[in-house]
Amino acid sequence: MRPNVLKQNPSLKPTEVIQAIAAKWKLTDETTKQKYATLSRECREKFLQQKEMYDSKLTAQQKEALKEMAIEKRLKSTKRKLNEKLRQLERPKAPRSAYLFFTTAKRSDVQGKHATNIKGSKFASWLLGQPHVESTASQPPQEVMTTLAQMWRELPEDGKKPYFEKAEADRARYEAEMAVWMKRMEKEGKWDLLNDLKDNLRELKKEQHGVVKKTDSGLQYK
Repeated sequence: MRPNVLKQNPSLKPTEVIQAIAAKWKLTDETTKQKYATLSRECREKFLQQKEMYDSKLTAQQKEALKEMAIEKRLKSTKRKLNEKLRQLERPKAPRSAYLFFTTAKRSDVQGKHATNIKGSKFASWLLGQPHVESTASQPPQEVMTTLAQMWRELPEDGKKPYFEKAEADRARYEAEMAVWMKRMEKEGKWDLLNDLKDNLRELKKEQHGVVKKTDSGLQYK
């Protein structure tokens, strides 16, 4: 049905396509529905047979690896759903650390200090009839973070004090906003949904840690 719906209405959004297909399905006669149901059952049976054959050829280590991958996929999906829900519910932003305040304040200085001039060929510019322009290339992000980390380690306690004060103030802001937010969640009855997602995360993490460590071709699976 999807190709026909898209052909007739190419401007439809994905959700609208699904709605159009659902509407067509409701109008479909029982004989046609039974035909598709039978086809679906046959496809599923074929898939299960092929999966059984595939699984029978796997080693124990490969099965453990696939199991871990499946758990990891579900874990990421659940985390994504939880974070998206928290974003929709406007959960207060987490408090920033003193180090994060420091890196935010000093990052542009470090990038500017380590920018390197790259001089292009004046002859090439003249040959192409273009004005000669000197460009700059900033220090790679990883090097910037390494430099900032070193600067923080070498910074005396008096120099760190303002950033710790900012971090303390930000934590107070977070705790105050969280208290208001939690009351709102309780009032709106949102806790059950959030707790279900958190419980799913905990169960998946326990399942992930429960996978026995095995070694196959020098790889360790946890």
